[in-house]
Order: sequence, then structure tokens, then C-alpha cells
Amino acid sequence: MARKPKQATKSGGADTQAVGNDRALAFLVTGSLAVALIFMLVSTGAFSGSSQPSSSAVDDMIGWIEQNSGFVDTRVQEVSTGPDPTSTLRGIYARESISQGDILAKIPKALLFGDEEGPFCSSIQRLSEELQLRERSKFWPYLRVADSATVTAPGVWAPIDLQVLLGLPDLSELGVIYGFQPLEWVLNCGDHLSDLLWVRAAALFHTRSAACSETTMCMMPWFDLYNHCNGPAANMECEIRDQANSCRASRDILVGEQICFSYGAIGAPRLFATFGFLAPPPQRWWLEPSENASYDFVIDNEAGDVSWPSGVEAMDFRAFAKKAGKLIKQMDQVSPPNDNFKKLANINDMIQHYRDAYVRPGDTPVRSLAVKFREAYVHAVRLAFKAAKAQLPRASSKTEL
Repeated sequence: MARKPKQATKSGGADTQAVGNDRALAFLVTGSLAVALIFMLVSTGAFSGSSQPSSSAVDDMIGWIEQNSGFVDTRVQEVSTGPDPTSTLRGIYARESISQGDILAKIPKALLFGDEEGPFCSSIQRLSEELQLRERSKFWPYLRVADSATVTAPGVWAPIDLQVLLGLPDLSELGVIYGFQPLEWVLNCGDHLSDLLWVRAAALFHTRSAACSETTMCMMPWFDLYNHCNGPAANMECEIRDQANSCRASRDILVGEQICFSYGAIGAPRLFATFGFLAPPPQRWWLEPSENASYDFVIDNEAGDVSWPSGVEAMDFRAFAKKAGKLIKQMDQVSPPNDNFKKLANINDMIQHYRDAYVRPGDTPVRSLAVKFREAYVHAVRLAFKAAKAQLPRASSKTEL
């Protein structure tokens, strides 16, 4: 999980730090594998699932931002499920045409919560205190929205759910083999395991925060409601400049189009590990991690077209097809739980105890997330295997499964 995402903007100046696409990278720089963007299920959405902020809560948050010298252009954008009447994906959609360069939101630095290097103990402590205050907290209009959320990505799964991912490549990158990650968040800051509000605060900060400088993280009201998207769909960029986090349209946006940006060009498995969702194509996958991306591939679209990040000329398609064939067999035959899972089995009760700190009633079970992610990974590798074989000379392209 070491590839650096592309910068969302390239503005200069000592007081300018791009946020946007550096969101995921900052978790890695500070040595923490964050596991989920809060409003998440298997979709592009920061808002999927039943735990959604109410319209009144969002309106109150916008009013609070504006009362504190911030700006959210509600004339051209709204929180909704979009123009498709069958859609259940909540996000921020354009209610009017938006021109490239238009300012969409500006959040003053005074409303950015945190701004600390990892492991973020002071920010988590402060957040737990603010959550305890509830309506008496200065930040409650924002925290009311944030606290309506469920954390359901691999780091908070029970071992029985993690077993669904056995046989997939690079499980260590998913943070699901070597321990119960959220407890590590807490233990990094001392013994707070008996304080569920502190555990909840740790989950919220680790999963909602973004880079507010090259080395620090903070939570950003409104900004964290924009969903993730890849490729041409991305239409927004943000930067911290002039004491505020400013977001603007990076291209013209049509009426009814979702306003979104990339959380980082780090690949579908790492996005799933970090934020707990599977974005639509283009999706970057790999057979195994490699410095030169020799085993990376991209599913370009819903039709399943495949491209090669390292370039066709640099690819050894024979080696790729051979490895892909072996991996497909491995993925088709789910291995029995190994010693790591057996060691984790004795914390099932503990995980259930802490589940209240992460899960809101009525949300999609994590097992369905695991199954859909596994199916997507297997399907992607099969497409890449077929595409790699097509690149081989006809006489030598009979690598069998």
C-alpha cells in the first residue's frame, strides 16, 4: 500500500496543500491502515446503507458552516439519491449546471477538527469529549452527521466474516490477517478498551479524516460527504489555502450528475481495505504487489476491457497468464482457516462487545460486503487472464486453468 495517489490539485504556495486524492496516502504516511469511510457499503457511496444523516441534520451543518464564515453553494448542489428514481446511493448531486472552476464549498480552518500527526491520540481524546458533550459541543452540527454512521470494513469484521476473503491475494494489505485493527487504534493511545465512546471516537477519526497538510490529518465538515469516483467521472478538486479548505469544479458538471472526486489512485483492494467500498470501473487490481506494476491491471469499464498500467511493451504476458491461472485456482478453492484465524477466533466475543461502537442498527451485514468483494476480485482476475492470453502468440496461448 505504498503507491502515491495523484495530487488533486497542483497549486503552489507554502499555505497550500492538496487534499482530495492524497486522502488515502496520508493514512499510510502516519503508519495507520484506516479501514473505512464512514457512510459505506459496496458502492461508490459515502452514504450507502440505512445509517444516513437526516436532511435536517445536513441543513443544520450547512447553516453552522456559513455562520462561521464558511460557504456551501446549495443553489447548485444537494444531498440526495440523484435523478434516478431507482437509485439508493446518496451523495452530493448537481441541481444546476456547474462550470469548471466554480467554488462548491469553502470550510474555514477553524472548523477543521484535529490537524495532528499520527497516532492522533490528542484528536481522538478531544473527539470523545466533544461526543460526550453532544448538543453542548461547538462541533455538534457536524458531529451529529458524522456520528450517524456505521464502520463496516475489514478491520472491524469478526473472524467468521474475514474467512470469506481467504485465498485472495495480498490479504496483509487488507489488514485482516494480523489482528483486530480498530483495537490497535485504541491501544496506540493507551488502555481505553473499556471506554466505548473513546473506541467510537477512534473509529470516527481514523475513517473520516483527510490530509490537512503533508503530515497531519483532520476531519472536515461537508467535505467528507463527497463520494469517491474514478477516471472521467471525477469532477471536483480541493485544496487547503488561505485558511480554508476550498472545493471547486475541476470540469463542467451537468444537472443531475454526482459531484465526486478520487480518494486516491491506490487500487480497488486498497480502497476496499481503507474505506470499505468497491468503486465502479475503472478499477486497478493486481495478482500480487510489485514495485514495477508488472502484475497490475485495470478493468476499464463495465464491459470488462482490460489495460496494463505498466504499458503493453513492458508486460511479460506469459508470466502474467501463468500466475493468473494459478491464482484463479487458489481463489476458487477457499482455504480452511489458518493459524492466524484460529488465533483470532477467541476474540469473537470481544468483537461483538465492541460492535456497538461501530455498527448502527439496520445496516447491511459485512458478510455481503465480503462476498461481493470476493466475487469482484475473482471476476477481475479472470478478465485479466483472458486478456493476457490474447496477447500471446496463438501457438503458445494455451495456458490452462
